[in-house]
Amino acid sequence: MSDPLPGPSIAVVRRVAALLVAFFVLSPGRGDADFILPPWQCIVADAQFIGIAECVVAGGIVADYRVTESWKGPPVGSRLRIAQSTSTDYGTRLYPLALVGKRYLIVANAPNMNWNEGEWPSILHGVASTTAWRRIPVDYFAPWGVTPVARAEAPPDRGVPGVLGIVPLDTDDRRTSRLDAFHEAVKPLVAMDARRLEIETLRAAAQWEAAGKRTAMTLSEQLFRTSPLCRATAPDSLEQVVAGLVAYAGRGEGQGRQALSVFLTGGGLESLRQLEALQAAKIHVDRHRYDDFVVRILRIRVGRDSVRAEVPAYMKGPPTPSALTRWRARLAADSTGHPEHGLEESEAFVALTKFEPERVAQYLVRWHPRDVEREGDGLGLTLGGYFAAFCGRDRARLLSSLLRAEDPYIRVSAAVYLCFEDEVAGQAALRDLMPLPGDPGVWAALTLARRGVKDALPRSLEVLRGAVPPTLSAPPHEYLQKRVIELLSNSAHASGISLPMDWDPEYASEPEDVAAVYDAYVRWWASEGARIRLADPWMPILAARKMD
Repeated sequence: MSDPLPGPSIAVVRRVAALLVAFFVLSPGRGDADFILPPWQCIVADAQFIGIAECVVAGGIVADYRVTESWKGPPVGSRLRIAQSTSTDYGTRLYPLALVGKRYLIVANAPNMNWNEGEWPSILHGVASTTAWRRIPVDYFAPWGVTPVARAEAPPDRGVPGVLGIVPLDTDDRRTSRLDAFHEAVKPLVAMDARRLEIETLRAAAQWEAAGKRTAMTLSEQLFRTSPLCRATAPDSLEQVVAGLVAYAGRGEGQGRQALSVFLTGGGLESLRQLEALQAAKIHVDRHRYDDFVVRILRIRVGRDSVRAEVPAYMKGPPTPSALTRWRARLAADSTGHPEHGLEESEAFVALTKFEPERVAQYLVRWHPRDVEREGDGLGLTLGGYFAAFCGRDRARLLSSLLRAEDPYIRVSAAVYLCFEDEVAGQAALRDLMPLPGDPGVWAALTLARRGVKDALPRSLEVLRGAVPPTLSAPPHEYLQKRVIELLSNSAHASGISLPMDWDPEYASEPEDVAAVYDAYVRWWASEGARIRLADPWMPILAARKMD
């Protein structure tokens, strides 16, 4: 028998829970998924709010909504602050956006299941990490993102983003929208009490496991007759269903893993109670103690625990002399210009940003991308942003020193965060950086515009000149497009003025669309700009946290 595995790290929790606890967001316009997805019944059971809500404060990752239809949870009229996931099973989602006045289908969990919150601030996810560091307090967490109602009401042969992208339709009526089909399917589940719902989700999870992790709208009677795993969930008593799965798990290692997968995917309070009783009796369903991990996830699901960022050991206390020596050598030896590409290099960069920020500032002044072709891909934005956000001491002086850095994104990062230390000096630096070509200059201008500087808005709009280019520079370009439209959505709404067109960079795909958008917004600003008061409603929260 092998030794028991150590307790799962938060990284492992996130990866496995991402797979099995609805931590997946379909890309825009996509109706089918190539990834292992949980049964839709389990998604509904985990949710504390399901319904239609209108965005009232635009935001990337976090936005404010007013409930217009409540299928589960808070009633119509409730104001909710909801975070969308920035992580998916296939990578990191870039600044998921919601705009004022648009209606969205939202399936949201309790904030204790916010896997974004559980991640230690990282530079590994590139540009998308920089706004995930904000940690704005929220009421709910939407692991599947929010789905525009206009897209959700489309015929089923059209790709639909979000949770509706995985809901299979048991109908040949192509006029039925996914939104309507999903609403009809949700109604009986929402009406069940918690115990009956747990039976339903365990049965759905058992079918999902027995069918090779394929989800379906209804449970298959044939599969339940032929699969011993499914037959274990046949009783109408919840206690008997859970006990049957435990007994099935005892048949062998393979059966144990199958049963634990069912508990992980569809288990609730009774599943947790019986598994914890086994733990107390020192009986393990799986010889690797994978059941300890399942208990951890179930405790999070039922609200007894939360996903928490586990601070790396090297960041918890004063560093040892040997650790400092190792980090200094690692940073000094880095000739690639990409310290985020290796674990040891990342550790050195992160740790020294806190404990010896002077050394990292000196490094960043000289930093530039290794490849000329990658000059626009935003690595400087990520590195400069991380340092500026988490610099351990002497922030104003060190940020000022980075205003002469070789990389333009690092210079702008320094100016953006200098505003939190010295508003006058920061804004002066941003004005000097506005003429920078390309996206760095846009970012400087946008930061001023978010602080009410109206003459910076035309330079900000230049990010709309072209579609997201098919190069490595796409991440910061799309990111900045979204942030510009977010600012205009909030500012125009607060000023009682409509935007010039219904365009959302979250779903933009055709280059000609964006070319028309730029012209429309330039004309709109020329005619309406004098009546609009630019303001970022998130700025008071961000300024208090000194986080952009």
